[in-house]
Amino acid sequence: MIYGKGLIAKSFSKYKKNRKFIFFASGVSNSLETNFSKYNREIQLLKKVLFKKKRKQIFVYFSSCSVLDPSKKNSLYVKHKLKIENIIKNFDYYYIFRLPNVVGKTSNNFTLINNLIYKLRNNKKIVAYFGATRNIIDVKDVVSIIDLILKIDPSKNKIINIANKYNNKIIDIISYLSTMFKSQSFIISKKYLIKSSYIINVNYIKKYINLLNIKFHKNYYKEVLNKYYVTKN
Repeated sequence: MIYGKGLIAKSFSKYKKNRKFIFFASGVSNSLETNFSKYNREIQLLKKVLFKKKRKQIFVYFSSCSVLDPSKKNSLYVKHKLKIENIIKNFDYYYIFRLPNVVGKTSNNFTLINNLIYKLRNNKKIVAYFGATRNIIDVKDVVSIIDLILKIDPSKNKIINIANKYNNKIIDIISYLSTMFKSQSFIISKKYLIKSSYIINVNYIKKYINLLNIKFHKNYYKEVLNKYYVTKN
């Protein structure tokens, strides 16, 4: 059973008729959202689904690695994600998967990469924070790792980070995209020069990465961007 219509929900579509799992991939997708009603709508739906859940059904929720970012601790989005995590932890049989910047085929312009590409293609100003890093991961790798965890991991009631082993500087990501799209709109505004970087602990998923032979490396993000966007030049 799956709740949601976005990239994550569609990527786990094979679980749609599986009554053992409830995938909750419905909610606020814009990390800059300030409309409280949208957050409240997700919470109300979440509670409704949780209270209808049968005892041994496994509830799967997709949170965000941004809850680990000290510079975002006051954002409504991060507070919302942590609130939902705490609600879920009052129920048995759950997995909370925290995700970084997931890349795949999606028309959602609020994702990091789609938003950057929109600005690059329309010659709009981009403000890059000095020292800031982002963690890019292919949605297909997310699905493979989570699939394997659900198949062979007997433990439940866990919060697990699903992320690339490497963070990349946001200025490097933008620079690479600007080369791909032959854009000159890359601008760093000096008055915004701050450091914003944090480490995502991926020790828990190391064995799954090895079993699946997923190759995370420093230029992995380039491979992912080429896979989904190179044909759009």
